[in-house]
Amino acid sequence: MTLTEDRLSIAYANEVQQVQPRGFIGIDRNLDNVTVAAADGTVQQHDLSEATRVKAMYRGVRSHFRRNDIRIRREISGKYGRKQRYKVQQVLHYASKLIVEEAKAKQYGITMEKLTGIRKLYRRGNWQGCWYRGRMNSWSYAELQRQIEYKARWEGLPVIYVHPHGTSSRCSICGERMKPEENRMLYCPSCGYTLDRDVNAARNILAAGTLRFGVVGLTSEAMVAEPASVRQSAKSMRGS
Repeated sequence: MTLTEDRLSIAYANEVQQVQPRGFIGIDRNLDNVTVAAADGTVQQHDLSEATRVKAMYRGVRSHFRRNDIRIRREISGKYGRKQRYKVQQVLHYASKLIVEEAKAKQYGITMEKLTGIRKLYRRGNWQGCWYRGRMNSWSYAELQRQIEYKARWEGLPVIYVHPHGTSSRCSICGERMKPEENRMLYCPSCGYTLDRDVNAARNILAAGTLRFGVVGLTSEAMVAEPASVRQSAKSMRGS
């Protein structure tokens, strides 16, 4: 317990029994959505475009400040910043709550990417426009991961992180490099598989987490593998 002049803070812990996972879910975080692939083959997408819209709105409001007093400008900017954080956190809270509840119901562990250095990709000097940098820097990947992790650990669910290299470009069926197509789709020239890039990334994250944990089945159980006949048929149709 900590008592200050205007605040009383009480910290408490929750003793939970660690869940022995029956499988895992892989989570791929994107700018406007989060894609979740489970070991049972199900895939879900949660819309986060409202968080992106809120950040764009407040970014536009702050860009129109014309006061000469820096102190007042900072106070006003801070006020709008707090409003923005509150609204964005509510969107992320709802999505993270649904993800953890689903994992708890199935007794699945959670696998996410260990993302570092994202902000360095979108800063001045990288030959990117101001609007594009602002939009990409509104990506709240760290806050969503923080919410998912603490909620999962509160329920006794294991949370592991994997390296993000190749999760969006490698085929989740055969592991070969895929080629981008229209509407965020990827095509694998090796097995003829066509898949949404977010779903493909979530399945690769799931497979990496399954291999790292080392107690849950085979890698193929973490993906929806097509029969060989179907893949061959898709490949022949692609060639024609």
